[in-house]
Amino acid sequence: HIRFLKSDPRIIIAPIGPLASPQVKAFKDLGIEPYKLAAKPFKFPKAFLMKKDGRRFGEVIFQMDPKNRDYVKLEKGFIRALMGEFDPTRGDLVFSQTGELLGIMANSRYCHIIRSLDPAPGGAVVFGKNDYSKVARTLRNLYGIVAAKPSELR
Repeated sequence: HIRFLKSDPRIIIAPIGPLASPQVKAFKDLGIEPYKLAAKPFKFPKAFLMKKDGRRFGEVIFQMDPKNRDYVKLEKGFIRALMGEFDPTRGDLVFSQTGELLGIMANSRYCHIIRSLDPAPGGAVVFGKNDYSKVARTLRNLYGIVAAKPSELR
């Protein structure tokens, strides 16, 4: 099954287990390393942004947005491409200078800071169980959460 992040249901979370579990070990054996969430997301003003294809990186500066506590705004004047041309887009990953995951770009201007992996209530989609009306209802409810966000965050 998959769940959707409570703080921003556009982000899908898939439970694989505790760090020492056999499931996580199996992912590590495949060369997949789970990201550690940043304990202090605002410790450094600069962050590294990795394009969703994993091939391009850039250094960025974010500003805290007091109106939107779970998001930081990209300072457009400072984007330094480290590998290839660079323009942030929705779904790009953002890392702290210590390599911890800060969040995911919600759009080209805002990064959603992931503080916890709390799932949205009633927001699970279970594979193999084809109750399409329940899945449609779940997705409609999650869409309502996103639609209620300020326009700059949608």
